[in-house]
Amino acid sequence: MAVFSLFNIVSFDNGPCPSSSSVGSGNNGNRNGTCYATNECLQRGGSASGNCAAGFGVCCVFYLSSGGTTSQNCTYLRNDNFPSGLTGTNGQSFTINKCSCDVCYLRLDFLTFSLLGMVDSLEIMGGTCQDSLKVTSSSNEPIPEICGQNSGQLIYVDMDRGCSGNAKLDFSFTGAASTRIFEIKATQVKCGSQST
Repeated sequence: MAVFSLFNIVSFDNGPCPSSSSVGSGNNGNRNGTCYATNECLQRGGSASGNCAAGFGVCCVFYLSSGGTTSQNCTYLRNDNFPSGLTGTNGQSFTINKCSCDVCYLRLDFLTFSLLGMVDSLEIMGGTCQDSLKVTSSSNEPIPEICGQNSGQLIYVDMDRGCSGNAKLDFSFTGAASTRIFEIKATQVKCGSQST
């Protein structure tokens, strides 16, 4: 006589998954997430957006709006009230800590990025950004200040080889601007990874 358990424990990889949340704003496709059990997603502060692992998990998408700190891979950094424009001049600061010791780089995809540009329209004159994004990291590699229209662009940030590596994104704003808006996908890249 065979005995069957009433309960089976289902385990699955907490790998990347395509969510049901559309990127929009001229970008094709959906946001990426991480496959977690529903309760794990909520405990980590994510938003369930579609299923994964044959329906046993949810595709968990992580967002940070108006600043904050995260150690979740593939987090979307957005302005207050996204997708509406940001009109205030209060700065915003985001910190991304490594999700694991084998991460060496942070890839920042500017899905939507529209800040006020330089005061002097002749960039060869070394104009000053009215709004700016300053990116720094624990590796202390110099990264130029970013402003203006940069939707669709991306940069890589060295997070050094230590387990406590991180990167910081500091936004500063001047003057009123109804078109100021940003959503940046922050993806952590393992050392020696061939994927881009």
